[in-house]
Amino acid sequence: VRITKVKITVIIHDDVVDRTTNGHGMAIEHSFSDLQKLDAGYGRKIPSLTEVLDYFKNQDILFHIELKENNLAVIIEQIVSEKNLTKRVVVSAFNDDDLGRHGNDPKSSSRWADLDIIKDKLPIALAATNKKILKMGGVTAYIRMAQNVGAYAMHPEQTAVNEELVMAAHKAGLKVNTWTVNDRA
Repeated sequence: VRITKVKITVIIHDDVVDRTTNGHGMAIEHSFSDLQKLDAGYGRKIPSLTEVLDYFKNQDILFHIELKENNLAVIIEQIVSEKNLTKRVVVSAFNDDDLGRHGNDPKSSSRWADLDIIKDKLPIALAATNKKILKMGGVTAYIRMAQNVGAYAMHPEQTAVNEELVMAAHKAGLKVNTWTVNDRA
């Protein structure tokens, strides 16, 4: 989730619209109505968070909302609470020292500290690259950090996930949701 110039939350991965739409520029520099004029592929539009929650609210799913920018946690909590979906959402963020993860992935400005603001109202998860987990001191340190901040889950990069991590996380009462898995193996 990112925010537009007029403070509407939108679902878009990159901080710029160039790669995923026929538009140009930073998402935050556009109004929501301007973003709606862009083609995000096959005639689809960039949706607002509210639109996505409304569209899927009657389906039995758990929403995973990743903060791509800091200072969004309270806004997300308000929207989710208004929709009465607090038990069906997990909000995650990368930490601010874990940015530019793959070189071609635009930086996000999220941080784990933003999650602290909402942890008593919504389940939170700490997203991390393998590099970040190693920098922290390994799986045990990552799990300890997740426990210390009251996280519901951990969202480690797929290359960091192994049986040891999953077993230790589950033993600590944490869910594990990995990214990006593109094949069964």
